[in-house]
Amino acid sequence: MKSHVCALAMLLLAIMPANGCTKQFDPTATDARLKTLLQRAVFDVDPSGQRHAVLGIQGPVGYAFEGAAGTARVDTGEPMTTAHQFAIASVAKTMIAVLVYQLWEEGALGPGGLDATLGELGVLPPEVIDSLSMIEGISYGRSITIRHLLTHTSGLRCLYFDDERSAVGLMPGTADGAAPDSLVGRVVYDPTRGLDALLACTMRGAPAGCDPQDYLLSHHWSPWDEEAWRADPTDRMAGLLNLYLSGMNLHAIARPGAAFHYADTNYLLLGLLIEKATGIGIQKSLRSRIFDHLDMTHTYLRYAGSTESDETHLADVWAWNAPMMSGQVNLSFEWVGAIVSTIDDLHTFVKALAAGRLFKYPHTLAEMLKVPESIRGLSYASGLVVFPADSGQILHLAGSNGTWVDYHTAHDLTVIGSVDDFHGVMHQVNFRGDVYKILDNSGLIGTPIRAIPSMTVRIISGISALVLIIGMAVWLSETVLRCSRRRPLTRLVRRTRAIVVGSALIHGLLAVIAFLLVSQEPVQVMFGFTPAVRAVMNAAWYIQMAAAAIVLLAAVHLWLKTQGRPADRATIGLVAVAGAAYAWALGAMGLM
Repeated sequence: MKSHVCALAMLLLAIMPANGCTKQFDPTATDARLKTLLQRAVFDVDPSGQRHAVLGIQGPVGYAFEGAAGTARVDTGEPMTTAHQFAIASVAKTMIAVLVYQLWEEGALGPGGLDATLGELGVLPPEVIDSLSMIEGISYGRSITIRHLLTHTSGLRCLYFDDERSAVGLMPGTADGAAPDSLVGRVVYDPTRGLDALLACTMRGAPAGCDPQDYLLSHHWSPWDEEAWRADPTDRMAGLLNLYLSGMNLHAIARPGAAFHYADTNYLLLGLLIEKATGIGIQKSLRSRIFDHLDMTHTYLRYAGSTESDETHLADVWAWNAPMMSGQVNLSFEWVGAIVSTIDDLHTFVKALAAGRLFKYPHTLAEMLKVPESIRGLSYASGLVVFPADSGQILHLAGSNGTWVDYHTAHDLTVIGSVDDFHGVMHQVNFRGDVYKILDNSGLIGTPIRAIPSMTVRIISGISALVLIIGMAVWLSETVLRCSRRRPLTRLVRRTRAIVVGSALIHGLLAVIAFLLVSQEPVQVMFGFTPAVRAVMNAAWYIQMAAAAIVLLAAVHLWLKTQGRPADRATIGLVAVAGAAYAWALGAMGLM
């Protein structure tokens, strides 16, 4: 029996994840894995290679990596490089938030500061403020503060993805699932003047003699046209805020400060605030206060009517399975979100932000990174997610086109990437997760962030859980049908069954506790679990492993001594193997 125990101990050690091992960092091998990953990120999604991916890492021990794969532009066929500019989408929200906090430092927001209302600052006419946020005929527009807009707690609907009836509630919004009467729903899916019709004209010349300017996605949007609103409040195409005020304003999500709802409308209003406070266009404020200040020479705001735009190295952004730049699609409706940049410039920006070099006073950055109590579970501060990890913080900036910027303060690690595809949310999540898996396995950092489990691990966990459930169901049915009274069970079989059922009940209870803890702060799913959640998961894992070991020993003993019915020996052995496989899968998924 002793030899069997030793063999079992070696088996358990072999299947336990080796998370505690110290690895020697090999930059050459890490580079090779990341280059392979970039190729997969493109060709696994698009075998033709027309799409692209880009990645940049600056980390501890002087490690740096930059790489790109795929095709930058469909119309030219040029290969994607790290020098190409790409759309950053809602990563721009962090830049807009920086401008607002700079104005706060300068006293430009008045005595109310961040808690000043739009009405107090005169951003819009009083009658517009009154109609901005309505719930059952009651106006809440005068209660909306600058802080509400920064943290998406204004209660306003998202003009891009919501409509009067449906609140999509994405964070950030994606091209999929836009409400039918939202801006995206209208201008993209219109059967005669939407995206498909425009691309048929620009890329195939169909129908003959068509003019790209006749389509909705050739329309140049202004942020707000007060004169047009006074002339016709129902003119949805006059401007972005005009569209919002044509009906969505009558059905706000919640009272200001009562709930979180990710809405681009908030940052549209902040852009108007910045222009009102500075007296200049938003692109000039971005240029003078951030881009020139940090020598970000390849970053600019598109559609701003500025001569600074150099689109000779601008990569396509994909949406609705089509290349937007090659298809001559006008994305001016993004306004403050239409910034393009490069890997190098984004490294510069996020490191300057984290170091406080964009502000005069240290407390300004601390205020910007503060997460309001009302949305604590989402860890969303002002224009970015702030998540505690590794005795520091992870600053996470994300765009709906699959662009992300992560800065780990504890490691001085920056990870920036993009798949440049508005339909590529899960693609980006997989890509980002695989990047961190490589960095973790290489020994560069011990990151709490985990990649999405491989299909093999998910299959093993699913099958093993199913076997455990079936095994316990069979035992339960035998008890209910009193089969065991006609065929008495040995003491070892009864105790083994009790151990399996008891450990499963405890495991289930701990899983419920972990779920409740995660639901209080769901961003953990993206960035890694808190110590409390991980302690509960570890307890569940060790209980599962201990039960699997005991049951496996019992199964070996039953077979060697030929005790009990063959069916009992078989089911106990199968349940023991399934339990060990399930515990291994939990470890492989990082749930321990």
